[in-house]
Amino acid sequence: MQHRHTTLGEKGRWQAIRGPTYMFNEKGTCLMPEEERFLDSAEYGNNPVVRKMLEESKTLNFNCMDYMGQNAL
Repeated sequence: MQHRHTTLGEKGRWQAIRGPTYMFNEKGTCLMPEEERFLDSAEYGNNPVVRKMLEESKTLNFNCMDYMGQNAL
């Protein structure tokens, strides 16, 4: 059995686990870096970061959605 070597992106193994749908993400679409960090934190259950961002950020759009239409909830 041959093993396929996977090159991990800048965010590491979690995005490699997501599967092929992540390949279709267009980084230039409407998400700001702050919103992307917020959605990633919510997806992986990093509650302290989500809470801190909600309490401290004046510009965070907490209703933002990723390229698949998923929000933080």
